[in-house]
Amino acid sequence: MGNTEKSKAKAKFTIADFLKRYPDDDTCLDQIFKLRYANAECCKSCGVAGAKYYRVRKRKCYECGECGYQLYPLAGTVMEGTNTKLTLWFFAIYLFSSSKNGVSAKELERQLGVTYKTAWKMGHLIRALMGSNDLPLQGIVQIDETLFGGKAKGGKRGWGAAKKTCLFGMMERDGRVKVLAITRSWIPA
Repeated sequence: MGNTEKSKAKAKFTIADFLKRYPDDDTCLDQIFKLRYANAECCKSCGVAGAKYYRVRKRKCYECGECGYQLYPLAGTVMEGTNTKLTLWFFAIYLFSSSKNGVSAKELERQLGVTYKTAWKMGHLIRALMGSNDLPLQGIVQIDETLFGGKAKGGKRGWGAAKKTCLFGMMERDGRVKVLAITRSWIPA
């Protein structure tokens, strides 16, 4: 690998890069729409495969070109019902993800130019999202279990084997995955 390739591989996502990628609220809303509905195979209302969605002017929603069904990308997110600009939300998330030691509400207040109350609430919601993955899986969910722990010498195989951990996995069709380690007492004898 040459020096230019190494420097490109180590390139950071800077504030200048952020401002180029997310210059306004419309761009941020488009990004949320792409992230949430990129894998949608068909319209939820009319069922047309590969239906095109178009942005509705002066509203934070998209409309199916076939039937007029409206999707609201912010529904079910921490940004739903907020009056704070999406660019400020995105910048706050950028600050959290690029900071080693976290971001205080006072720092968000200074950087975003919002009130302390707004900065505190934004920080609180972002921390809650970063800290837990307890959001319920949606849509079609596939589940399976497996034993993990290698092969024991001279012992039983499969479910009767000692010192193995049972892993229980769940996966959405859109890709989110949850894996839980099940204690030995839960495994059937």
